[in-house]
Amino acid sequence: MKMSRPTPPTRELQASTARIPELDTLRAFAVFAVLSHHYLPGFAAKMGWMGVDLFFVLSGYFITTILLSARGEPYYYRCFYMRRALRILPLYYLLVGSILLYTKLASAGAAYQELVHQWGSTLWLWFYAGNIRTAIINAWPPNFSLSLLWSVQVEEQFYLLYPLLIALVPTKHLRKVLAGGVLAALVIRTALALALPGHWWLQFCLMPCRMDNLAMGALIAVYARESKWPLRAKTMLWLAALGVALLSLVVYYAGPLWHTLPMGTIGFSIIGLTSMMIVSWTVLNAGKPSSKFLRFRPLCWAGKISYGIYLLHGPVAYVIKSFVSRLGYQDFDKTPLSALIYTAATLAIAAASYRWMEEPILKSRARIEQILFKVPAQAKRPEST
Repeated sequence: MKMSRPTPPTRELQASTARIPELDTLRAFAVFAVLSHHYLPGFAAKMGWMGVDLFFVLSGYFITTILLSARGEPYYYRCFYMRRALRILPLYYLLVGSILLYTKLASAGAAYQELVHQWGSTLWLWFYAGNIRTAIINAWPPNFSLSLLWSVQVEEQFYLLYPLLIALVPTKHLRKVLAGGVLAALVIRTALALALPGHWWLQFCLMPCRMDNLAMGALIAVYARESKWPLRAKTMLWLAALGVALLSLVVYYAGPLWHTLPMGTIGFSIIGLTSMMIVSWTVLNAGKPSSKFLRFRPLCWAGKISYGIYLLHGPVAYVIKSFVSRLGYQDFDKTPLSALIYTAATLAIAAASYRWMEEPILKSRARIEQILFKVPAQAKRPEST
């Protein structure tokens, strides 16, 4: 019996799974927006928190592209979860462990006792459930660096069962399911806001309330794979510009409204749709002259190490601020100079983390899979971002 050779991937599939440098630049924009929210006063701080929503849309796109390209392969689940673990867990647990160790050693453990007393058990952090604890008690952890982890926890909770959804739902129905997820998030946020007014962390931190942005990114991946875009590139660009202008006006006149009923319900949807238009336009125009400005190498590089930048920017700022305070400069924080120093130091440490910890682990993934799961070296694997 003659064995048929595997069909080579189509040009569309190869294009959809190839790395798009312009998206690395969008990652850089997202992480620098978050840095401006925490490092600067004024309008930049009021708008910067929305960078997390852009991260969510990008993550939904990346992971869905990965899963769709590997759907039906024998090592689909094992490779995906292993590669996600190797990409996310090392730096996350190193950061959590270091911060908790420091709080136990500093001031005879007073900081650690304060954390547990005010916020709760640190097991929430170890099991990627800190966002759930924050939503329950309606308060961030007293340690700023630990509060930053909520968005990573939301993403990992989403991806816990998401591969099963991609594996079971046929492509022709996937768009409807994802669109239903977008609508469901808005309904859940609105119901919680009306039932429990004032508990804004529920809408902000819980995965079901934020899955719409992840689902929007997933929809982009489905459309890109099918090459069936519902809107033209020019329309996407105008809608993105309109969304940015609208959000800018609202924030300028009313402040950062994420903890109000309008922003905590429909507002998050508007941010997500704006981010969706930006990412869609970028994917559709990847490699074209119109997106050349998004291929600026320093920004692509910053996007590549954006995970480390996001996780480490809180601890870096804390260390520098503490050192400067001991020198007698109490008004150093939230100034252009402090923002510049914090950013430069964060970039340097995140680059070192990627170069000497994250990248070597990523390069060893195939070998680890062979040892643990007996996965053949030539097996097709869902890559991790």
